[in-house]
Amino acid sequence: MQMAEPIPEIKECVAGDGVKLRYREWIPQNPKAAVVCLHGIRSHSAWYTDSCAHLCRKGYRILFPDRRGSGINRESAELAPRYERWIEDVECFLAIAAGELPGKPLHLLGISWGARLAAVVGSRGRVPLRSVIFSAPGIVSRVDYPLRVKVAVAASLLLRSNREFAIPLEDPALFTDNPDEQGYIEEDALGLRRVNARFLRESRKLERVAKTEFIRIGIPLLLLLAGRDEIVDNRNLRVLFDACASREKELKVYEGARHTLEFDSCHQEYFEDVARWFEKYS
Repeated sequence: MQMAEPIPEIKECVAGDGVKLRYREWIPQNPKAAVVCLHGIRSHSAWYTDSCAHLCRKGYRILFPDRRGSGINRESAELAPRYERWIEDVECFLAIAAGELPGKPLHLLGISWGARLAAVVGSRGRVPLRSVIFSAPGIVSRVDYPLRVKVAVAASLLLRSNREFAIPLEDPALFTDNPDEQGYIEEDALGLRRVNARFLRESRKLERVAKTEFIRIGIPLLLLLAGRDEIVDNRNLRVLFDACASREKELKVYEGARHTLEFDSCHQEYFEDVARWFEKYS
């Protein structure tokens, strides 16, 4: 008999500053460990339902928040807080996951831009983690704004303007070659497309901190790269990976894949690789 597709529950918690944040949670019958997942700058948790369902079937309890200002938290206060608040939000969700499964291993999965947060949280260790996975991590980006936009962003910060700027990831082909998935990205009403200057400033600060913290990570670490990624600088990520302090680290490249491994033809292999890693450290 085929197992029914796991359906996530949408839950709500109160962050450290009193803001209510919602998240999706997949709950297996007999969970062996908990996993907190972090999405990219444009995406949100609904992009990753297939991989989360797969992990749930394998016995992992998955907690996947949408970053404040994104997805189902689009209406939450402060789209662009100081980057430390984003980190505190992640630690809050990790504490929730640990509280739901006391004594069980706790893992972190950082995808794309969310990997910046995973690098900082994984390095600082304020919440004990058994392992961390970085999936096409946006710790070193290949995408940037032209000079004229950078000048406009600087002016907006100086004037404290609420002007918004398009995220330079408008072409769905950057994420996947799959036409159906490209259509999903194009039509996605919850995807984040524009941000203000404060968000861009804090995101750049976070990128700088993440590069430093990534090489300090001491827990088991798996780095998964898309070979045809035009968003992430794979070459410089490999340099950071080689310098990383962890004694239990692995690297895998999906040579033909675009940025979002979830949407690629290799997605089943990717799901199995993530599940095997968590099994190894659970």
